Amino acid sequence: MASKVELVVEVKSPAEKLWTAMRESTELFPKIFPEQYKSIETVEGDGKSAGTVRLIKYTEGVPMVTFAKEKVEVAVVNWTMDFDKASDGVPEPDVIKETAAKTFHDLDDYLLKN
Repeated sequence: MASKVELVVEVKSPAEKLWTAMRESTELFPKIFPEQYKSIETVEGDGKSAGTVRLIKYTEGVPMVTFAKEKVEVAVVNWTMDFDKASDGVPEPDVIKETAAKTFHDLDDYLLKN
């Protein structure tokens, strides 16, 4: 069963800097957000471009999910995530949105400082 959750987040970082960070998120996110991301592993593809499939392992602090399988669909900041059963099931859409919004706001703050 597939579903779609959309989220728009306004950031202050230059688009090129944000896009570079997103392309490097496989290595970058566990480094700058260790409280959220345990690891991100590339399962298929190069880890940066369309068609890439990644396995994201979250820390215990992330509500209701321990891992997710993510597929990069296009080479613009647009991803889909397929949540496999973790704990008692798939997280609610609001939890996914809140987690994603926090990540993008924190990434924006990080990019503005670095």
